[in-house]
Amino acid sequence: MSLLLLLSRSAKSIIKIARAVGYDSQSRFTAAFKTYFKVLPKEYRKKFPS
Repeated sequence: MSLLLLLSRSAKSIIKIARAVGYDSQSRFTAAFKTYFKVLPKEYRKKFPS
């Protein structure tokens, strides 16, 4: 499952998603995500309420 699908369609925590895609640190994952997508993972997830 892709990173964006994990954020938008799964109930996994952001740290678990970060680890699943190869990050040991949630803060590094968040920084990289924001640099690439121009939005925080938490904000991205809010766009897709369950």
